[in-house]
Amino acid sequence: MLIFVEIALCLALIYALGALVCSVIHEGVAQMFALRWKSLNVALNDMLNPADYAKFMAHPLIKNLWDSSRKPTLIPNMVAARAIVHAFEPADQSPITDARQLLATMPAILQRQIVPFLSKETDSVQDLYQAAQSWFDNSMTAASDWYARQAHWLSIVVAILFAIALNIETVAIASKLTQEPIQRAALVELAQNTVKQYQENPASVCPDMGTAIDPKTRLATCLDSLTAVGGDLIGWNKTAMNQFLSWAILLQLIGWIASGLAMSLGARFWFDVLSKLISVRAGLAPAEADQPSKKPA
Repeated sequence: MLIFVEIALCLALIYALGALVCSVIHEGVAQMFALRWKSLNVALNDMLNPADYAKFMAHPLIKNLWDSSRKPTLIPNMVAARAIVHAFEPADQSPITDARQLLATMPAILQRQIVPFLSKETDSVQDLYQAAQSWFDNSMTAASDWYARQAHWLSIVVAILFAIALNIETVAIASKLTQEPIQRAALVELAQNTVKQYQENPASVCPDMGTAIDPKTRLATCLDSLTAVGGDLIGWNKTAMNQFLSWAILLQLIGWIASGLAMSLGARFWFDVLSKLISVRAGLAPAEADQPSKKPA
């Protein structure tokens, strides 16, 4: 039982560090193809007819969110509500400050969608803002769910391709760890240190996306953490290439898919699993040591 727990612990560590790398790659792909903006743009086109969409996007509050070199990935609800309310004012008049007049300038189809969110008769512009914000929140929920599903499938594809590229093969790793107790023990100790380091400062293992570090440096740092742990358990060498060229390719494919699916669960999931496995191992180790030897005298 202790051996099984240690192998699971070693695999969980590789999955956790691999998931960190995959998240960096996933984010890079999403930015390269502007996936968040495309999802947002599709949602706005579904919410507004072409003429209303053009006026909404031309409002200064919306235009200030991006420049010619980038697209927005998120429109704050408060900004969107005010832009919707004021987007249809006559351009040749002073700004309207009366809530009922503002509501009257909006297209009838938008009025029918926003008025149900008014908790009472419109008395102030703030009430209209709040109703427009509630409508925008509810309308964007479906778009967020759709993007989350697309992002999940993309993360699976990225993780499987990454597992193949770096030869992170679950079956081969588990088999080798079973036969190499010294390497397994060293990796278990490394897992304990890595989990402690991650809990104290996650950015020390792999920098966060919110940091000022550029994507290439983040990717290199995360890859270094993975390769330092994986050692000869991952990567392509002569033995791995010979297996790839033999009938064992089917078994390798299963191992790659298993690794990819595991890494797509995310680093946080696997670091939580690691913490639990370390606790389980701590309880099993003394019990295994206390058992009488089964070898003959």
